[in-house]
Amino acid sequence: MFKDLNDLSLNKVLSCDLCIIGSGPAGISVGKKLLGSNTKVIILESGGIDPSVAYNELNKGGNSGPRFLSLDA
Repeated sequence: MFKDLNDLSLNKVLSCDLCIIGSGPAGISVGKKLLGSNTKVIILESGGIDPSVAYNELNKGGNSGPRFLSLDA
């Protein structure tokens, strides 16, 4: 289930056993391992439900090394 925090009231309390920050490869892998368990998991990710230029700016970054990896693509 996907929820946009902007759509929740300020008084809303979310409860879980585990909160995973970020839905990158590590966050999704941990969340997937817990599917079917009794553990209530929330995965928080920046941005909104739909892609937007403003939220995509949060993904910009730099890297160094032998290969260029576009962090926001």
